[in-house]
Amino acid sequence: MADFNNHPTAGPGLPTPATSGVTHGGGYSSEPASLLTSLRTPSTLLRILEWFLSLIAFSTAASYGDITSASRFIIFTGVLAWLLSSLFLYAAILRPARLVGTRAYHYGECAVSGIWTLFWFCGSVAFAAEGCAVGGQCGERGASIAFGFFSLFSWAASTWFAYHELRQS
Repeated sequence: MADFNNHPTAGPGLPTPATSGVTHGGGYSSEPASLLTSLRTPSTLLRILEWFLSLIAFSTAASYGDITSASRFIIFTGVLAWLLSSLFLYAAILRPARLVGTRAYHYGECAVSGIWTLFWFCGSVAFAAEGCAVGGQCGERGASIAFGFFSLFSWAASTWFAYHELRQS
């Protein structure tokens, strides 16, 4: 006969207190976590940072009068990065059981983060090169360029965390 440590909730097929809340790859749990616990993970803090950085990057780029192809690309990248970081924050905080913790989710998060790292790199470099080449407007576009590169580094860090979680799952 199996010993279930005489715990009232333990029994055949039921998790024991020692095994409940077991995480599945990278800190994701099949059980809902508290908001404070979710906000303490580095990947969630990075997603919050990405949300703010992308908002600032695309809004400052959109505030310039002449909209060129490079500024359109950085606005596109920023708006979609803002939406994607909102989606990833939803997944990190609310942890829907069908989505988070699955191998497909980790592959998707790693791929999207990697692609957006590349987009931020291309957009920031193009926006900086175009701004400095056209009449020396580097100073006017400095905030957009800086926040574009800050977003690049934060998405690169998120790619690393997503890859790390993928390898653990």
